[in-house]
Amino acid sequence: MLKDLLFNKEQLLQDWEGMDLRERSEFRIRMAKYVIPEIKDGDIGGGFNKENLMIDTESLELAIIKDLKDARKIQ
Repeated sequence: MLKDLLFNKEQLLQDWEGMDLRERSEFRIRMAKYVIPEIKDGDIGGGFNKENLMIDTESLELAIIKDLKDARKIQ
């Protein structure tokens, strides 16, 4: 039950649509540590590739592009 509550894709998308640009940016920053490997001392950029990511990067890229377009309309 907890997994369904925390990882309900439809609800997350609905929440995302209700967020403003600032809230979306904060969300991205907070979630980045779960998607992009943390660089530790001695690491030289190895081991990172798109297949190891935990989210659908194409959907995220489309959402970022949409946000940028929306932000330009507001300005």
